[in-house]
Amino acid sequence: MALFVGKVSGDIRAILAEQQEELGGRIRAAVGGVAEGVQAILRAQVQAARLGTGLEKAWRIAEFRGKRGRSLGPSAVVYSKATRIHAAFDRGGTVTARGGKWLAIPLPEAIRRGLDRLPRRRDNEGFRSPGAIKPRWSDIDGARTVFDGLRFVEIGPGRALLVADASTTTRGGETEFRRGGGRRPNASVALFLLVRQVRVKKLLDLKAAEAAAQRMLDAALARAVE
Repeated sequence: MALFVGKVSGDIRAILAEQQEELGGRIRAAVGGVAEGVQAILRAQVQAARLGTGLEKAWRIAEFRGKRGRSLGPSAVVYSKATRIHAAFDRGGTVTARGGKWLAIPLPEAIRRGLDRLPRRRDNEGFRSPGAIKPRWSDIDGARTVFDGLRFVEIGPGRALLVADASTTTRGGETEFRRGGGRRPNASVALFLLVRQVRVKKLLDLKAAEAAAQRMLDAALARAVE
């Protein structure tokens, strides 16, 4: 015994492909939107903690759309380009110098000269060339190169300064420090604050952002397949 069900008009494969393309597009849009939302949450946390635009923009997005963009399983990753720093402010705790040494924190004059970064090239006066550097906390080796020497000045238990004296000639011939647009001869300037350890407060909440991401994704996918 046979039952006649009917005949499907058109190419069933083309119909299914069209439906998959449409559904895949909605799912990709949902996943991408959630990624942007999570990135905004993480950047808002950094901004609220006043950790600077560099750490704020260090939250990035990578999207994976699948073969020919038709995949029903696209994904997106919100990741950090400053993993250790974000993790430190997420956990909180104490950061201690290795081997009983010092942590070096660049002071305004060191930052002005680009000594808070690792250089790839340097101009005649010891300043770092724009676009040829990558972030780093302190470039003490570079400071020693720019100046003929640095002076260690202890200012308290577990605290000291690395100081450059005006009498210390730079390789560019500069022997004075600019202050307020002018020059002040015979001055010394502190380049780095040295400490044995620093206390890092918990200022970020990555678990909360992760939980928000799951809620947002569930809701976005439910809307996409309606």
